[in-house]
Amino acid sequence: MKNFTALMLALLMILSVASFGAFAQTNYNYTISTEFYGYDEVGGDWTPITTVAAGDAVKMRASISTNFNSGPATLLLAYDKSVLSPTGLSEGVSTQLKLNDAFDFAAENFRMINCADGTNVANKQLGHGNITAEQMAQYGFLAISIQTYSCVMYDGSDWIFEVDMTVLGGSKGKSLECFVIPETVCTIENTEGFVSFPYAEDDATDLSGLLTAYLWYENAPALESKKAEVTVDNTPPVEYTVTWNVDGAKYWVEKYSAGDAIVVPEAPEKEGHVFAGWKTADGEDAPAAMPECDVELFAQYEAEKYTFVFDATQGGKFESNGQRTVSFVYEYGETPEIFDEIPVYPGMEFIGWDMEIPDIATEDITFTAEYVEVEYIVTFVDHLGNVLDEIFYLYGDEVYESDVPEGYKAENAWYTDYNGNIVTFPYTVTEDVVLHAVSEANVYNATFDAGEGMFADGSSVKVIPTVYGEEIAIPEPPVREGYVFVMWDPEPGIIDMEDVYFEAIYEVNETTISFADTGDTIIDPITGDYGSPVTAEIPTPEKKGYTFAGWNAQIPATMPAEDMTITALWTKNTYSVTFVDYDGSIISSTTYLYEEEITAPALPTEDGYTYKWDKEVPAKMTDENITITAVRTANEYDVVFDANTGAWADGSSVKSVPVEFGSAIIAPESPAKENWLFAGWSLDGVNVTESLGMMDSINGKKFVALWIDLSQITYEVETYTMDVSGEYQVSSVNYQGKIGETVTAPYTVPYGFSLNSEKSELSGVVTADGSLVLKVYIDRNKYAFTTVVDGISTSEYYIFGAEIAEPEVPSKAGYVFAGWDKAFPSAMPAEDITVTAVFKIATTIKIKNNPVSRTINYGETLRLTAEVENLPEGASIKWFVDGSGFSVNTSADGMTCELKSTGKGTVTVSAKVVDANGNVLSDASGNEISDTQTVKSNAGIWQKIVSFFKNLFRMNRTIVQVFKIW
Repeated sequence: MKNFTALMLALLMILSVASFGAFAQTNYNYTISTEFYGYDEVGGDWTPITTVAAGDAVKMRASISTNFNSGPATLLLAYDKSVLSPTGLSEGVSTQLKLNDAFDFAAENFRMINCADGTNVANKQLGHGNITAEQMAQYGFLAISIQTYSCVMYDGSDWIFEVDMTVLGGSKGKSLECFVIPETVCTIENTEGFVSFPYAEDDATDLSGLLTAYLWYENAPALESKKAEVTVDNTPPVEYTVTWNVDGAKYWVEKYSAGDAIVVPEAPEKEGHVFAGWKTADGEDAPAAMPECDVELFAQYEAEKYTFVFDATQGGKFESNGQRTVSFVYEYGETPEIFDEIPVYPGMEFIGWDMEIPDIATEDITFTAEYVEVEYIVTFVDHLGNVLDEIFYLYGDEVYESDVPEGYKAENAWYTDYNGNIVTFPYTVTEDVVLHAVSEANVYNATFDAGEGMFADGSSVKVIPTVYGEEIAIPEPPVREGYVFVMWDPEPGIIDMEDVYFEAIYEVNETTISFADTGDTIIDPITGDYGSPVTAEIPTPEKKGYTFAGWNAQIPATMPAEDMTITALWTKNTYSVTFVDYDGSIISSTTYLYEEEITAPALPTEDGYTYKWDKEVPAKMTDENITITAVRTANEYDVVFDANTGAWADGSSVKSVPVEFGSAIIAPESPAKENWLFAGWSLDGVNVTESLGMMDSINGKKFVALWIDLSQITYEVETYTMDVSGEYQVSSVNYQGKIGETVTAPYTVPYGFSLNSEKSELSGVVTADGSLVLKVYIDRNKYAFTTVVDGISTSEYYIFGAEIAEPEVPSKAGYVFAGWDKAFPSAMPAEDITVTAVFKIATTIKIKNNPVSRTINYGETLRLTAEVENLPEGASIKWFVDGSGFSVNTSADGMTCELKSTGKGTVTVSAKVVDANGNVLSDASGNEISDTQTVKSNAGIWQKIVSFFKNLFRMNRTIVQVFKIW
């Protein structure tokens, strides 16, 4: 056992570093075919083609038509060099295909690979001689590595590789040729796969140095050309022109065949614009495919928009909007409007914008205001106006006491030249100013105090600097609300050598409050001194048709400073005028303002009646709500009774009776006629009116007497026929008979019906009043609907013509219901029906000894067997496998299915019964007739090593599922 383990480890180490090529075999029991594909612009995919044109791009796909068990083999692809030029290579669906990254058709140097026996390609020839010298001259060759290690199975389900090629010019009428020769590479150290380069020499009789080294088997198949039936057609197609124009000039011109996809050129740039697409002259979008006509397209642009911002900077603003900035938006190339507004910046002088405004807008621009600081002069002068000093300040600077000229006081010693106000230091500079000295010229202050009054400039105190010995300038008298200025105390005169103080003296005003537009109420005015309390009680005024809404001003609590008049406010009242119909329903209800003109609705109108209002409608609205009612009076109309060849006892043949409209009509006593019976009154002269009714005609009414011939009396026969629901449908026919005569009702009984004698009244005696009614009842017959299931009968009864309920689907153990032995109608016929259930033996299928789920190892084969009962004629067994990790082989009769583990995976296997068309059959419940089993593949590295050695020693096995495994 130890020796065997050591041998296995040694072999594993050899396999991990060496190529599997030593065990390579190639199964030549296959064929490889080629097919050409062209690109379908409409469908957007590559599809098989039959004709091509010079310059077309095509794809050659190689497909294996059956299972291909490959070792480290190479397929040699031959192609006609005069017709085709390869441009690229693509891997197929088989993941085992290996392509060399160094594949390059333009390479001039070819790779040399030494064989394991020490020989190289220079010493090798294609010894089997299958490629002739003529073929070497005509064809180019590509060698494509298929597999890097031995024993890989290709199942032939799709193409294994694809070569991109271009059809050469000058090849009209030729056929595209590609065929494949299988070759086997020699054992080499590099087993990752490779692609050799094409033959380049025309004289290719000597192949040395051109291909990678090869070994081959003596039984390699002879070359067999598989030509694709694709004809090269060089007839130039009809072409149309697409012209792209930009701003009136041609930008690009291209030709296309009809149906070709139009390639749109790169969007042209235009300064200051955004490209918006291509349009035709009619404004239509550019077509995606070439129509059968020339197309002219024009570039569409949208102008860029740019913003000009004028910035007054921090501290500045524009008076037009009170903001720091003003903005304008222009389109590219547009001439900006002249902007001449000057920003305001206190203490600064605007000198312009930091850049010139351009003639046209081409970009976003922010223009920044530029300023210089403004200097202001503060001039100190003495009382004679002589300049003592001049000092320069910037806006907002402060003048301090220390700035006062030497020898002069600061406090209450200076005043401004423009308002005479005493200056308080520090003094803030906002403009040029002259400060006049006071104290140094023996100037004294005359202070005028307005008390609770105010001067015109809003101040309550004025200080008038006055030179000693001069008359004091008296200011304008102050104003005090509710008072009259009387004098200054003391009275101003010539100023002495000291400051003086004057106080304003006032006298209170007497004012009056008057009341206006007080309606029907008289209110006396109120008189009193300004500020004295108003104590009089003010009554609420009244006015006909109005509601007091308050005063136009509030009555003050104290007397005002001036006479005032307070006016009463009034709101017109609204009142309703309601017009009511005689029955109490409202005709209209309208709201009017007091004294507004009233519009009355039209009186109601009605046939047979006269209307009027119960009171006169006023012309204008009064000061109260009004209700006016319509009075309805019925009219009288004549009702005429015509005896119609008969007469009344007084001998008259016509009587006229007046009747109010809407009242009941009452007939006079009945007239008489010999040998006739008075039948009643008629409006139409044909039919007797059961009730004379009400007077409802404004033209009156006329009734005519109808008479019954005592020798011919009408009687009625009613026939009741049963419908399918069991209800009766009635029809009526009138007949004539003599008074006292016994009559019998005629009737007919249809097929499927019977006379119901118990309900029927088939005969009677004719009476003078014509009241005889005979009745015939015709019933539908009942019939039995019987179902027979496995010898047991069940019956349901239906009346003739009734809908037959579909019987329940019967069941029988081991059988499938196949239907009833005969069709039956949807409605019950006039006879009994019996139907018998037909059954057929049920078909079943099982996978023999099915464990539901099972696992096998890599390389093992599991054989499943189907067991079927009652297989219908023409039906067969079909296996369905879904999953991966297994190869599948089923027997010709469908009874067995072999699953071989080829990799890790799981499959679901189903055996199903199908008809001749392959459709899965279903049982009576609608379920498919099938059985399913799950099989898993255990394909780890150890299982693969074990399988390898089992194959080597032919020990791999097929597992037959004979016994069920739990």
